[in-house]
Amino acid sequence: MATMVETALPSVSNLNGAKTNGSYHELEAIKNVRDLPGDWLVDEGTSFDEAEARSLAESLQPRIEKLLQGDEAEFESLYTEKGFWRDLVCLSWTFRTFHGKELIVKRIPELIRRAGIKDISSASQVQAITLPNNASILRVVVPFTTTKPEAKCQAIFKFVKLRNGDIKLFTTTSQLLEVGVAPWQDCVNTRPVSVTLPEKTDVLVIGGGHGGLAVGAYLSALGMDFAVIDREKETGDAWAKRYDSATLHTTRVFSGLPYRPFPDHYDEYVKAKDLAVFYKQYVQDLKLPVYQNTEAQKATFDEGKKEWTVQTSQRTIKAKILLFSVGVGGRFPVQPTFEEQDKFKGEQMHSIKYTNPKAWKGKKVVVIGSSTTGLDVGLDCSELGIDVTIVQRGATRIYAPGHIAGLQKLFWNENSNAEMGDQITTEDPIALQEKLSALLMKHQTDAYDRKYYEGLKKAGFKAIHEGAVHNQIFIYGGKHYPDIGAGWAICRGEIKVKSDSEIKNLDETGVNFADGTHLDADVIVYCTGFKKDTRDILAGIIGEDIKLEPIWGLDKEGEIRGMSRPTGHDAIWQLGGELQIMRHHGKFLAIQLAALLAGVRPEPVRT
Repeated sequence: MATMVETALPSVSNLNGAKTNGSYHELEAIKNVRDLPGDWLVDEGTSFDEAEARSLAESLQPRIEKLLQGDEAEFESLYTEKGFWRDLVCLSWTFRTFHGKELIVKRIPELIRRAGIKDISSASQVQAITLPNNASILRVVVPFTTTKPEAKCQAIFKFVKLRNGDIKLFTTTSQLLEVGVAPWQDCVNTRPVSVTLPEKTDVLVIGGGHGGLAVGAYLSALGMDFAVIDREKETGDAWAKRYDSATLHTTRVFSGLPYRPFPDHYDEYVKAKDLAVFYKQYVQDLKLPVYQNTEAQKATFDEGKKEWTVQTSQRTIKAKILLFSVGVGGRFPVQPTFEEQDKFKGEQMHSIKYTNPKAWKGKKVVVIGSSTTGLDVGLDCSELGIDVTIVQRGATRIYAPGHIAGLQKLFWNENSNAEMGDQITTEDPIALQEKLSALLMKHQTDAYDRKYYEGLKKAGFKAIHEGAVHNQIFIYGGKHYPDIGAGWAICRGEIKVKSDSEIKNLDETGVNFADGTHLDADVIVYCTGFKKDTRDILAGIIGEDIKLEPIWGLDKEGEIRGMSRPTGHDAIWQLGGELQIMRHHGKFLAIQLAALLAGVRPEPVRT
């Protein structure tokens, strides 16, 4: 039986403890997105059309204004029983989703009164939309401002029409756009950039990958004093050092950074090497204060001064806020250990050390792990004619070739900016996002070549074809594969699969299984992932006494834990996850920091 081991790290088991700065909350994670309550209301034959949308929105404007004034009677009258209100920092100053009219009526009016809403405008956008499940909604976007603090916001209202003709409110999303103390400016940094790491800054961003650069661009556009440090020698090295064939498995437009999309001549699935080149150019174009070859070693917080002293590999720097963007997973590898593992005479490596299989021609390769990296390694081997077998320990959610790209291009394409795609696809509660995504993917699966699914099954590959991407992203942080070639290679027998038995042990020549079978191997590659809880990384820098909330996963309201929201310490923030999530959430994070540093951020409403 295998056990899992990690590289030696400071213990963080005690980080689930007492409150820090009065803001700590133990946010228990759900185990499946489907456990979140709520679904789209479907009542066929009651659709809206574009001709009536504008006039209907105008007739609803007085009722919308009453809602935004906290009129509880209007909430009772207008909302459906199973409606939602999702707040993106605007009212609660964190990320919250409230489900059910009873809870909405109880909580939202008091949050509205706390925010001091004023200057409610007429609708800036009105759309009649028919969703893939035949649900018809009227989408109305209404800008408004708040006084506590002074801020620009908007609310997105989605109405449904019942069979009796009544118009009811199904979902509302309130969203912070800008705080008065820090209006948006040009994204190109106008502050002088020191050649060496400065002695002092307001925000120290630790990690200069996709998330660090994204939030850096937003901090720059807010005119804030910040610095980004990164342990790699060159900007983009975290991607440049990945295996030779590494690419994004999401589309170019979907995956870009704020303000500057990837060039059109880049491949649809951007190569890792091109990412590194683009990151360097991005830093130059936006004149971002990024300092490479600089690793945070130890940080100490002065409670009296409310200030960090951070020892780095270059010098000591003082900062008011630490913003960690060190990835949800990718620094500390996890790999199984087996009985008699040291007897194996061949080569063993974790995928973090993998570059390419050229030296393995004529050898037998066993890849343990069947998610994206494992299947990439398998595909690399098959393309060189190498005898390769994937050992699959659990089912993999696999998306047929083109399916992820097809979905993403509906909202992120050359004809629309990435920000609009982010807005439309993420404004709804995640419970609703997941259900529509699953339905769209089912349509794709049903229409795709049946030989693909039959071939995977015949080869012994345990594939899951149903459901959206949300469990894989938010719950597992993996266990999936957007297919860019390995699936058909499995169908053709170019990549073999062993999935019907657990690994028992290794011997001199390969892998033995519990069912008595044996796989000869000259090389074993462990594509078994990385530790997901970045508190392990932070503990090595800030120490183990500071208590931080869990990182990643979804809380019971369906919001991401620990990222772009309070962490349990007001001077520690984090940004990570999928590339699009970092771009979208990075904006909310930057605004929160601007308000916090200016002393105008309200206390976040956590419970």
